[in-house]
Amino acid sequence: MPSSQHEALHRIFRDKPELFAHAFKMLNIDFPTPCEVAVVDTDMTEIVPIERRADTVMMFTSRWGAKTVVITESQSHEALTTVDTDTAAYIAEQTEIGLGDTKARQIWRCLMTMQNYRFKSEFAEMLRAEGRAEGEACGEARGEAKSVLKILEQRDIPVPEPIRERILACTDLTLLESWLVRSLKAATAEELFD
Repeated sequence: MPSSQHEALHRIFRDKPELFAHAFKMLNIDFPTPCEVAVVDTDMTEIVPIERRADTVMMFTSRWGAKTVVITESQSHEALTTVDTDTAAYIAEQTEIGLGDTKARQIWRCLMTMQNYRFKSEFAEMLRAEGRAEGEACGEARGEAKSVLKILEQRDIPVPEPIRERILACTDLTLLESWLVRSLKAATAEELFD
């Protein structure tokens, strides 16, 4: 039995179809201004007895006669856990492809890279691996920068705020390593950059 929250998530579009145009515009999806909107039967049952229903199906007709069908499905996290992992990954991948090069695709990618999803598209897995590598490199650079500052501090060499910020902002490990070596002999913080 669908909950009130489930029903509200798709009925808002059924009751106010003009919200689709606004939502699509926010997501950078090209959608013609409709001159006619019709709510379509949501029963998608096939001859083989498998019941399939969408929450809301609407057909938008532009002034040029082009028809666009929009299917909305409201899914809670609990509902998604009933789908097997392979099917969910396939649906996630197809959704991403279907969104094309739009803001909606960027939002989808962000949602799909969250750690709490048990199914991941190949793209999400690739992003996660890249993120881990970037995070490790960033952490290593941050550690090197702190070491440079710690050595200067232990040697009682004052570090002006602009130099401190420059050192902490640096992500180039080779450069940080050279500053680390220089910090052992430099008479001033400025000498790191000579």
